[in-house]
Amino acid sequence: MLFRSSGPVVLDVTAQAATVRSARFVGRNTQMDVTGTAPIGSTAGADLTVRGNIDLIVLQLLRPDLQAQGNAGVNASIRGNLKDPNVNGQLTLAGASLYLGDLPNGVDNASGTVLFDRRRASIQQLTAETGGGRVALTGFLEFGEVLVYRLQAQARNVRVRYPQRSEEHTSELQSRLHLVC
Repeated sequence: MLFRSSGPVVLDVTAQAATVRSARFVGRNTQMDVTGTAPIGSTAGADLTVRGNIDLIVLQLLRPDLQAQGNAGVNASIRGNLKDPNVNGQLTLAGASLYLGDLPNGVDNASGTVLFDRRRASIQQLTAETGGGRVALTGFLEFGEVLVYRLQAQARNVRVRYPQRSEEHTSELQSRLHLVC
């Protein structure tokens, strides 16, 4: 996937910070506007605003064994530094599909909204299809120096098919189960 600027990127740069006056990036099914200030070489915090739509295929740049498609809409402000972030806004998924490496199930038709309030991401509503059934997720994730989360999933008619194992592996697994019982 290739991103490019759809017009001039206007920056004011000083020794202390870079201020983005105007920046619009586009790509396949992607349009992202960024404005605000980011510190240069200091512990001061950022003050950025990000708005737009992202094609989820961009996630494959971060993890090549992830197959992703669908769209995410984002409207968020990001303030603070990495140790004490302050994110406000929302992320909306529409028709998202994710398949990761050797996991037996992927996710299709994921749709919903995640709300950001300072250091917390709360799932307002998130549903998806997997294994022939439906899954609904709720909960939150707090980020910063310490990760705190509480996530719940309700699944209906979901099947998980594990790959066939060799006879030796099956025998070893059965032996371990007898020891546990």
